[in-house]
Amino acid sequence: MVCKLLPGLMLLVFLFGIPGGTVVKSEPMSEKAMTPLMLSQADPEVKAVFSHTVESFALYSSFLGDCTQNGDYLVPLHGANQPEALTFLGSGFTADLAAAIVEECTVYNSDLGCLVINPGDGIPVLTAWDRPDIWLTGKSENRIIFLRKYNNCYAEGDEYHLLVTMSREETSWKVSDISFMAINDN
Repeated sequence: MVCKLLPGLMLLVFLFGIPGGTVVKSEPMSEKAMTPLMLSQADPEVKAVFSHTVESFALYSSFLGDCTQNGDYLVPLHGANQPEALTFLGSGFTADLAAAIVEECTVYNSDLGCLVINPGDGIPVLTAWDRPDIWLTGKSENRIIFLRKYNNCYAEGDEYHLLVTMSREETSWKVSDISFMAINDN
């Protein structure tokens, strides 16, 4: 599988290294290790949760991609201030992760009086096109972990893993943790 890293659909790599930004305190997955399972072989509930994952990443992409140009700055249409941004992202991400995204992906511009996009390096965003390449690596009553493997992203023979944890919050599923790691970066 060829790695597709599209600039408009990127999540900041350093977002996931900030202290407390994406630490999720939740129940253990289970006492037994789970054998990874292709999404196509998973039960209907897991497939539905993956659809929520795609919707959450679409929110993120819209937050960073739907902007107006103000001088040299990009102002997000879905969050020109922190409360608006947190509300917009909060329908697809846990409160802690939404706050980490806003903190790392935007900066307050006092001259403009609003948040502006803070450009940086990124990681892939899951879309419906990724469905055939998704693995289920963990499942409990309130948490599901998806894995997407990427090969040949930055160099021939490299391999990276994107792990996305979905957590149940009352009646909805939200992205609670994201990690992107080199497995073999040659």
